[in-house]
Amino acid sequence: GYNVILRDMTSKALSRGYTQISKGYQNYVKRKRITTAEYDNILSNLECQTTLANFGKCDMIIEAVFEDL
Repeated sequence: GYNVILRDMTSKALSRGYTQISKGYQNYVKRKRITTAEYDNILSNLECQTTLANFGKCDMIIEAVFEDL
């Protein structure tokens, strides 16, 4: 799998994002689309941070900005 850095402005927002990702993959495990070992591997490759540290080693950066209109 890929190593992924999830960045947000606050720890609270990071926690929400991580929880959403985790729940999505838990559904895959329940539906037997992935194994528990694959689920654990996916989450172990996810690094959460509130700074821009470690982005220098990235091959690709995807920015998603959500706005309340």
